[in-house]
Amino acid sequence: MRQGSLMFLIEGPFGRILHTGDFRWEADFAESMLSDEVLTWAPVDKLFIDNTYAHPRYNFPSRAEACQAVLDLVLAHPDRTILIGVDKLGKEELLAAVAAATGERVCVPAERWSLLLMLGLPAERLFTTDTRAARIHAVLRHTVCHGHDQTFT
Repeated sequence: MRQGSLMFLIEGPFGRILHTGDFRWEADFAESMLSDEVLTWAPVDKLFIDNTYAHPRYNFPSRAEACQAVLDLVLAHPDRTILIGVDKLGKEELLAAVAAATGERVCVPAERWSLLLMLGLPAERLFTTDTRAARIHAVLRHTVCHGHDQTFT
């Protein structure tokens, strides 16, 4: 499953406007989207691209490299509680990869559990909402900071 940002295609007497959400462009993206026949190309009168992180000063690793770095950290600390800071939406593929690589379920908030079910992920096998049943927890990103009390009983 490949996930990405939301796009809005607005059509009316003013023409066709495509507005992309914030997304990370990768070389294989267009090829995989076209091969999966997900996109249908049609003329667009105005295109608004959210390219917040497309500036050359940003040098992000690929998704695969970033995922592997997270997996390396998690696997290097098998006896530690792990907090993975995420936004309310996104990083579902990463969380599933962590669960699969460790053979452990990742604890997620109830709201995210519902999202995982909607996305068709095998939630029962990879995730839990019971904080006591997991050592790996997906928590809101802003809570992963020095001094924020994360208590898991």
